[in-house]
Amino acid sequence: MGGDGVRMLAAEGVFFRLILALTEIFVVKVLFFCVFFGFGCAAVACAVLCEDILEYRRNEQLIEQGQGVLDRLAALNADYDALLERAGSDPELLGRAAVAMIGAEPNDPNTAYPVPSPAELAAAQEAIEAMTAAGPVEPSLTEKWLGRLSEPRRRVALFLAGAFLIFLSFMFFATPEVRTGERCGTGSGSGEQ
Repeated sequence: MGGDGVRMLAAEGVFFRLILALTEIFVVKVLFFCVFFGFGCAAVACAVLCEDILEYRRNEQLIEQGQGVLDRLAALNADYDALLERAGSDPELLGRAAVAMIGAEPNDPNTAYPVPSPAELAAAQEAIEAMTAAGPVEPSLTEKWLGRLSEPRRRVALFLAGAFLIFLSFMFFATPEVRTGERCGTGSGSGEQ
């Protein structure tokens, strides 16, 4: 009758529906375990590594600023190299460039040189300073967040929250151990009564 009963349950599909239901429950438990454990580990890691991450971001920003300065210097060097090459081939170029670069008096009587007023010079100087001024760089949203997170009380709170999530994931969503027919606390040599 036992074999016939299993065949009968299998024929009706109850057995397969039961396995499917248990599999779905297992998949949901695994999913919840992964989510809780993942967020818990991320929170603990962020609390522990917050200062290092913040320093890394600041160093990256300083490297980018330095690279920008190096690129501008390379462009200036290329411009001066081109000017020196042209100066070797055109002797009058140095005379014309001296007027523009160092403010030497023009010596060509056939050329008209406009004389700028002090107000025009001040306006031009302000425009150049505005273009080249590198003001303080505003920290990004991530850096602001990491700065707030680096406070000791917030780091401790984040660490404890992450540890709690890890604890919850193991406590509620981990697969329980398979129990045998023995009672807890009893076994061989326990002195059953």
